[in-house]
Amino acid sequence: PYTLFCADDSFIVPRAAAACVDFLEAHPDHHAAHGRQISVTREGGALVYAPCYVQDAQLCIDAESPAERLKQVYRPYSPTFYAVHRTESVRDFVKTASGRKINDVMLELLSAMTGAVNGKHAVLPLLYHVTEIVPSILDAKKRRLPGADDILTKPEHSAEREDFTAALSEFYAQRTGAKAEQATEAIEASLAAYLETQRGTPRRSLAQKLPCYLRNTLAGLGWRSQDYGSLENARAQKRREAAGPAGEMDALLALFDKKARTEFASIRALMTAYYEGRP
Repeated sequence: PYTLFCADDSFIVPRAAAACVDFLEAHPDHHAAHGRQISVTREGGALVYAPCYVQDAQLCIDAESPAERLKQVYRPYSPTFYAVHRTESVRDFVKTASGRKINDVMLELLSAMTGAVNGKHAVLPLLYHVTEIVPSILDAKKRRLPGADDILTKPEHSAEREDFTAALSEFYAQRTGAKAEQATEAIEASLAAYLETQRGTPRRSLAQKLPCYLRNTLAGLGWRSQDYGSLENARAQKRREAAGPAGEMDALLALFDKKARTEFASIRALMTAYYEGRP
């Protein structure tokens, strides 16, 4: 009944994946869930760990209306593909993409948007995965593939954009019973929200952020310490830097529960052993 996607450069924490299943069992209005994530990069022979996808701290896809959830996907956008999904929702994603000439770059967005039509998405306060950030082969070749913003805005990709929009509009209408014009309007509004984030995400007012923050806090999902834009956390970052690598690691692990320390230590040991002696 559930499907988990794991990238080939990531370690998924089994306990967190199981917790996501438990959460979905208890919350039938949610289509997927994941937890907080850590990135690791190799710099000068050392492995450096840091929070990954910091936008997860503000991710809030919990509106009752599918049209509103579609907007929430991109306010701000944070990848939701590598999560625990209801398998039926994954089937909807595959069916929506099948038989259409949808650019590969757009499949991640297609997954997020079909999911948002189907239900809410939760980010749980658990260490969910550690992902390794490695250079792209395209960087070495000094090449750049078209991004989603290119597909959605440049004339040479107009046919791909139309196919993408048509596929999602058709799915939205089937799932919600909306008329074709209403479905297209909902999809276009969501994509407009995405393009806004590419131009620079405008800062939301306290009144806009408060309802979602309160809901998350009451559910045990509030992550005030992850609001990296706040003065409080700017000061906290300076304290971590002053404490050195050990202090930074303590601050990072403080984001999770006690069991996460053991889980992270296991993953860290695997990474260290893999790179030991490598140039």
